[in-house]
Amino acid sequence: MDAVVLYLDNPTNKIYPHVNIWGSTSGTLQFGDKIEVVGYPGIGGSTITYTSGDFSGFGSQSDST
Repeated sequence: MDAVVLYLDNPTNKIYPHVNIWGSTSGTLQFGDKIEVVGYPGIGGSTITYTSGDFSGFGSQSDST
C-alpha cells in the first residue's frame, strides 16, 4: 500500500486547479491498475469523498476545462 500526505503552503491564497503528481517515483501506472482516491472535490469542498476504480488513461490539463 502506498500513502501520501500532501501539504501545500499557499501564502498568496492563489487558487490552484490541480496538483501534478505524474512525476511520482513509486512505480509505473498501467491501464487496468486499481486506484483509490480520497479528497475534497471542487475548490473549497467541505465533504471528503472516496472513490475507486480502474486506471483507464491520461488526460491533458485542457481536458478539465
